[in-house]
Amino acid sequence: MDRRIKYLDRLLAAYASGDFDKRLKLSDRLDDTDAVFSAFHMLAEELKAVTISRDYFNVIFDAVGEMIFVLSEKGLIEDLNAAACDRLGYVKKGLIGRMVDVLAGETRPSLWSLLRSRRGVGGKVGIWDRSLLTAGGMLVPVEMTARPLPFRGTKGNKSVLLMAKDIGPRLAEENRMLRAVIEAQEVERMRLARDLHDGLGQQLTAACFLVGVAIKESVLVPIQEKLQATLELLLDVSTFTQGVRNNLVSKTLADFGLVPATLELGQRMERAGVLRVRVEEPRGLPAMDPTLETDIFRVIQEFMGNAIKHGQATLMQIRFRSVGTDMEIRLKENGKGFELARVQGAGNGLRNMYSRIRSHEGVFLLHSVPGKGTEAMIRVAIKP
Repeated sequence: MDRRIKYLDRLLAAYASGDFDKRLKLSDRLDDTDAVFSAFHMLAEELKAVTISRDYFNVIFDAVGEMIFVLSEKGLIEDLNAAACDRLGYVKKGLIGRMVDVLAGETRPSLWSLLRSRRGVGGKVGIWDRSLLTAGGMLVPVEMTARPLPFRGTKGNKSVLLMAKDIGPRLAEENRMLRAVIEAQEVERMRLARDLHDGLGQQLTAACFLVGVAIKESVLVPIQEKLQATLELLLDVSTFTQGVRNNLVSKTLADFGLVPATLELGQRMERAGVLRVRVEEPRGLPAMDPTLETDIFRVIQEFMGNAIKHGQATLMQIRFRSVGTDMEIRLKENGKGFELARVQGAGNGLRNMYSRIRSHEGVFLLHSVPGKGTEAMIRVAIKP
């Protein structure tokens, strides 16, 4: 046997340790042993190229500021970058091998199901308005995209690269702007209500008084009858104006809170004969910030108005309940319902409801089926 073969052990040991630059000297004969050496040298070049590519990928993978996850074809987490560990508070080895759904908590549909169902051209997926769960149980709002990853993972080209961008700061800024708009609306409501009370309301009261005096002083029955009709019309206008003012600014809401104001609103609807309202009045609800109470009350008003105007509902149910540190309000009406996809984002009413709850970092969900009414769920955190 060629004594040069013994040098192969040293060559292979060098390659195993990552030293792909080591070479064996070829003889002048260029025989079979030299051919074996040459083959190993070529293998070293390929291994070096692969290693450089892998290390280059790993450097970029961990340097990127966005959260990145490598998933298997079954949705198992195969790898994640430093940004994902830092932002979500996980140790990498604690997530490797677990389903990606662990990052989304108990939300439905599951994150992996959403990824599989929304694959587009080239396998790319875009997901909006989702949240990832931190190791401490907090939710981080993110925008996510996913695409096939052909050169990484245990499943080769069946692996998936999932990228998540933290949009918390952007949402905070958007919520700040929403709050400014909503608060301006409330200021304008208060101004208009004050004008109705101090201006039109007092003028109507004075007109009613003068017409009443004229009725008493008149001796002609036909004139008295016309004046009485005028007085009744003025009283109707005054009552209507009072209703408009109450809708603009609820004194009950300011003095007694959300649930009593909702009960009063329901009673007004029932007295007008337009809608029966059933309010489940719980005990021990936590106190809420007046701004939050006002926004929830406006959403209930809007939902109730839509139930009457568009849904032609005859019954509405409202349920308040405390869920841990959150307040949950469920609204349900028995109207004709609608296809949500056709009206989503089409009207100011829906946008206002979403915006008011979103400005408090809350959740507003709407569900409707044609012929089966409409339901809404509001969930917001009660901050001390």
